[in-house]
Amino acid sequence: MPQNVFLPVPDWFSWENEGAGVAVADLAGRQHLVVLAVDAPAGQNRGVYRLGHDLTGDGVTGDWTPWRDVPDWFSWSNQGADVAVADLGGPALVVLMVDDPVERNQGLYRIGTTDTWVVARQGPAQRSPDDVAACDHDEQSR
Repeated sequence: MPQNVFLPVPDWFSWENEGAGVAVADLAGRQHLVVLAVDAPAGQNRGVYRLGHDLTGDGVTGDWTPWRDVPDWFSWSNQGADVAVADLGGPALVVLMVDDPVERNQGLYRIGTTDTWVVARQGPAQRSPDDVAACDHDEQSR
């Protein structure tokens, strides 16, 4: 097991970040790593996430999904973000953003479920780890 070693997230493309988060999800009996990043170029920010398959004590040993946009990320300035995975009748991503407008900051969260963000390509009892990272952008806001 690597100790005191930071392992890179492949294909980290951003030069400016205003937040990031990780979550570990047990999907189909295997551990997976969900990574959220806030890309902060000049102009509007962008929240993106990806999934690393087969997380072990040595890190992610499987492949990685492509980066996917969090639908309708509207902030031009963030002060942090995070992600969690929950079982809401199926795997769901819960994304938190802290919007930093000129006035008071605001925390907002969004839920992506198997019926909204997450596209179930198999029957409900046979979901694969990719189901958590596949996004059709018909999001649910709360």
